[in-house]
Amino acid sequence: MENPLVIIEKEVKLKDPVLIEGLPGLGLVGKIAAEHIISELKAKKFASLYSPDFPPQVTIKKDGTIKNMSTDFYYYDGGKQDLIIVVGDHQGMSPRSHYSIIDKILDVAEMQGVSQFITLGGYGIGRMVKEPAILGAATSKKIVHEYKKHGVEFRNVGGSIVGAAGLLLGMGMLKKFEGICLMCETHGQVADPKAAKKLIELLNTVLKLNVTTNRLEEQAKEAEESIKKLQEMVGMKQKLLQPEGMVNKESSPSYFR
Repeated sequence: MENPLVIIEKEVKLKDPVLIEGLPGLGLVGKIAAEHIISELKAKKFASLYSPDFPPQVTIKKDGTIKNMSTDFYYYDGGKQDLIIVVGDHQGMSPRSHYSIIDKILDVAEMQGVSQFITLGGYGIGRMVKEPAILGAATSKKIVHEYKKHGVEFRNVGGSIVGAAGLLLGMGMLKKFEGICLMCETHGQVADPKAAKKLIELLNTVLKLNVTTNRLEEQAKEAEESIKKLQEMVGMKQKLLQPEGMVNKESSPSYFR
């Protein structure tokens, strides 16, 4: 295999579907959210993308069988809005591979008549917050205005969106697709089901979905407990290493500073 390959496993006919992308990224926020939506809506897989630019490995499943590294396409047509949900094990390993993989995803989007893209990700701030904000970046002012009504913040901070979450929108614009990237604040270095839950709650409102988030809420509590223990351990270590008589104002029990 020299180039990305898409294998259509099932022919589906959808009506103006919205494509939701949730490939791995900061805090795995998009991946957790997209996979949870698939699970709760019982979405069905209809295609897979394989690429020589994925890591050279296979995944061993719980039943002892193996699975190739892939980007998978799921569909849901049981609600008010048809969906295509794109999830995967990995993003491309080189800048060129990102473009070739996104090009194949766009081919599937064109084939299915996708009406809009929503890409999901995390906005790394280096710490956990009680009420994370959702930031947005869109392909048009019209979409910016629409999502502002739902509490999405569009901060004038500049910067860039790295990987599929940004490139899918950028390359999609060249083919007249519109869309938005939704990024929830997250630490960035730990899996964050709380941020994923926040994104799903927004999608429930915007797309008229009915995705429950009870499981994510439980996972978020477990994650917060683990982070708290790590903070305490690191704080104790810093205290033990602090020379007697010295006070370091920058030294705090917080690991995620």
